[in-house]
Amino acid sequence: MKKAVSNDVIEALEKQLKQPVPLEEHIQLLNQLAWHYRYFDVGRMRDLANQAIALSHTAAYEDSPFLLGIISGYKNLATAQMYEGDYEGALPLFLDALSTLKALDAPIELLQTLGGIGRYYSGLS
Repeated sequence: MKKAVSNDVIEALEKQLKQPVPLEEHIQLLNQLAWHYRYFDVGRMRDLANQAIALSHTAAYEDSPFLLGIISGYKNLATAQMYEGDYEGALPLFLDALSTLKALDAPIELLQTLGGIGRYYSGLS
């Protein structure tokens, strides 16, 4: 059941991604889609997260990057690393997300990032 629901969500997000939307919304869609690919295609997850991070640093955000896009992208990349068994590669990405969070008041993002770090440590045992 979970797989069918995720496939439906992936299809819906892929469709939304093709629609013209503001840049921040596009970045958020990339990160949402990346997260939903975690069980199906870690390579696609990584590609989408990298796109989100790159777009968060584009000229539209020259003065101030879109930090939530960067944070979510780092968390998605870290999760992809963990799903591939590369726990050493995951921790620096989670820590990058955590250090970027210092510039924001985003308690939910903070909890999610700390949860990811907790999953990292539980995967080491």
